[in-house]
Amino acid sequence: MTQDADLPVGLVDRLVGLHVACLRVAQLLPAMDIGLLQTSQMHQLALSKAVELVGEAAAGIVRKYPGFCDARSDLQLRPAVAVRNLLVHGYDGISFERLWDIANHDVVILSRSLEPILTDAGEDLP
Repeated sequence: MTQDADLPVGLVDRLVGLHVACLRVAQLLPAMDIGLLQTSQMHQLALSKAVELVGEAAAGIVRKYPGFCDARSDLQLRPAVAVRNLLVHGYDGISFERLWDIANHDVVILSRSLEPILTDAGEDLP
């Protein structure tokens, strides 16, 4: 068993929520490709919102459990929050190509990285 078995219940709950948000992104991907994302406002909004929710879940963990984020910087929670901020506030914007890459790469890695942590914490994964 790893150190993750000793995580506070509140943190585990937030990590479960983050994992669920990652899975929602993954559920959208088979129904689209980069070409469809670039031309369909519905797909743009759906994927943008799903990725935003990953960042929102990550933000709750960063705010409430900064020590965990420092210890598990491999999870890249702070960059997930930064992407959320780009999506929500616009700033310089984010290209659909970058959004596609985030959904297909970064969110997948985050989801896979959460799985052993949650398993060690005693959570059943879908």
